[in-house]
Amino acid sequence: IADGWRGITDAADAAGESQRAAMIPNPEEDPATIAAQKAADRRSQILREEQAVAEQIFAEQERLSVLTQEAHDAAQAEREATLEELQAKATMTADAMTSAFQTFFEATASGFKDSEGVWGAAAEAARQIRLRNISGLIVVDFVPVRDPGHKAEVLGALRAAVAGDPLGPQVIGYTAMGLVEMTRRRHGPSLQEILCLAFEDRAGPSKSPLTVALAALRGVLREGQGASVPLTLRAPPAVIEALRGPAKAALKEAEQRLGLAITAVADQTFAAEGWEIVPAKDP
Repeated sequence: IADGWRGITDAADAAGESQRAAMIPNPEEDPATIAAQKAADRRSQILREEQAVAEQIFAEQERLSVLTQEAHDAAQAEREATLEELQAKATMTADAMTSAFQTFFEATASGFKDSEGVWGAAAEAARQIRLRNISGLIVVDFVPVRDPGHKAEVLGALRAAVAGDPLGPQVIGYTAMGLVEMTRRRHGPSLQEILCLAFEDRAGPSKSPLTVALAALRGVLREGQGASVPLTLRAPPAVIEALRGPAKAALKEAEQRLGLAITAVADQTFAAEGWEIVPAKDP
């Protein structure tokens, strides 16, 4: 009987365990467990992605650091090269100034008649005055001198330089500001009056059509070297008219120098002093 009862009890216990097992859900099929697992997987994925992004940012920072260092090194090298260039220019300027002052002091010590610089400056001033036909009251700014004897020698050098001028310039002397003033009789138009138009209502002088035409021909000679096709010169109508009139001989000479034909074309879209050179085949 005891054995039979024990068998019944064991059977009941087994049945109870089976029933309890049937009542407990499978963790793999539980929705909450599945959701939690998905959330954990998502967090792991997010962490992996964040780590990858962090690695990319670190690599980019390393690259930017290298580029920044390279740029800094290049800028430093450029600054050093510029500094060396400026130092070289400063040295050249200092040498030139030293030479100029040395010449001035030598002229002061020995008398200006022995200085080629002062006599050369006086001769050049006289040449420019005559070349440009500058007339009326003229002021010349020479190297400053204080000694009365040296001033007299400067004036003598200038008087000697203008002695051959047929308009008879008169060297008056030094002003209170240390400038040399002189006068020259007016005769004919000045160089500015020849090359430029009258002021009229303009604020300053502007080049005449003839002056622009001659400048354009000089440009043709520069840019046309080595050209193998004829050239076209476009310019305002007044400039083209000058090329066909008073500058006709100059145009012909330019063609002979280049060995090419130069066609002058009027273009009203150009400014008064504008011009352009193009191959003749261009439209």
